[in-house]
Amino acid sequence: MEARGRSVDVMFPRGPNTATFAEWLTRSEFPAATVSEDITDAADTHSFQTMRALARVARRHGGGCVNVHFGDNFMSLKDVLALRLSRPRGRLVVTVNHPTPWESTSSRKRLMTLLAGLIVTHVVTISEATADILRAAPIARRKLTVIPIGIPTLAAGKPDRAVLRGQHGLENDDVAVVALGRLVPHKGLADLIEAFAALDAPRSTLFIVGDGPQRAELEAAAARHPGVDIRFLGYVEDISSALAMADVFALPSHLEGFGVVYIEAARFHVPSIACAVGGPKEVVRDGETGLLVTPGDLEEIKDALSVLIGDRSVRTRMGDAAFARLERDYTDVEMARRYDPILWPTAR
Repeated sequence: MEARGRSVDVMFPRGPNTATFAEWLTRSEFPAATVSEDITDAADTHSFQTMRALARVARRHGGGCVNVHFGDNFMSLKDVLALRLSRPRGRLVVTVNHPTPWESTSSRKRLMTLLAGLIVTHVVTISEATADILRAAPIARRKLTVIPIGIPTLAAGKPDRAVLRGQHGLENDDVAVVALGRLVPHKGLADLIEAFAALDAPRSTLFIVGDGPQRAELEAAAARHPGVDIRFLGYVEDISSALAMADVFALPSHLEGFGVVYIEAARFHVPSIACAVGGPKEVVRDGETGLLVTPGDLEEIKDALSVLIGDRSVRTRMGDAAFARLERDYTDVEMARRYDPILWPTAR
């Protein structure tokens, strides 16, 4: 946005890992971003005191537009009210980031989202799957716009694939399947382990990158297949070090709002295996940039792994197509271009 001549203040809510997050911000490419004690996380308890604190933030920063992001499919009516009352004539844009079905949440949240939708200027969602759920709230279609997440293209000095693979003992013809994410049940990693173990692919390795409460369970599942090369790398701060060595990216997640990891893999010309749900079925084009499978269907996951592990030319074709689509649709520059007329419509 700043490259487009826009002035932007970025603020995050306080939370259990605020100190660690603030430290990361100072080392990142977002040194101007701050963690504010006056902003309450959407999942935390909201009160009139937190509303007043948020209103003070909005008045203090002023500006032409406030864009508030919520991590689930509902909008906090208290947050929206506080922002609207503090800036009655300002633009108020909400971005919603996850397609949780209404039947999985409370009717109260659905009602609060409907009321919030009447107050805001516009609502942005990251996928059609999320937009469909908000339309069912119902949020007016004229207020809804889908803008996919964008990521930076790789700068010079990208990780050396050969060096990274060598660190793990991989030779040129070995196939590295990488799965990356928080180790929780809905990511489908237990399915991936069982499907991979059922393959007849002796020169392939499954790398599971990340950490979480399911790790011990997943490690036990892998241990039940002693002849299969499954390795747990734990949390890595730079995911490029894992994706750069991959031949295939596989994350058969049962629910994803968007699936930014699939386009992260595309930066390295790596095709993906994903489930045909939520955002991933929009990000991964079946048979073109990767393969889509049914959630929990071990046979389909096994077949998809077999296709991509067994044919280098297919991997290359799909990986190149994934990279081309990333450059066209999923860059940070394209994301900013799409947001611009929503945040600053009178400045065009």
